[in-house]
Amino acid sequence: MHTSVKSSVIASLFALVVVSMPALAEDKMLSADELKKVIVGNTIHASMVNDGKTFKAYFDSRGKYTRIQDGATTEGTYRISADGTQCVMFNNAETCAKIKDNGNNTYTRIENGVPKATWNKVVAGKDL
Repeated sequence: MHTSVKSSVIASLFALVVVSMPALAEDKMLSADELKKVIVGNTIHASMVNDGKTFKAYFDSRGKYTRIQDGATTEGTYRISADGTQCVMFNNAETCAKIKDNGNNTYTRIENGVPKATWNKVVAGKDL
């Protein structure tokens, strides 16, 4: 190959990589409408990122949720902000997070930039 052809090929490949990088780096966070479609009236089967413990959480249409983990039931409230942030409140404490669409029908709950839980499956209706 001539030097000018090699240079053109290298430059083209470099441009392709640079153009592709932002798409690879961006996480697809759910909008408020997308999040509502995923959770309202449905049950999330999930696992904690730090220890792998599993839980289920049902989110009703009135802003209440029920969570079962290790045989214990917790009830609280939830809200979805206009920017797609999901906040849950129980035991007088609120935690808020963005929900990332992993692209394979699973989701990751990210609090302050840290993945906290993976939603492994979404089941229509109450499945606790």
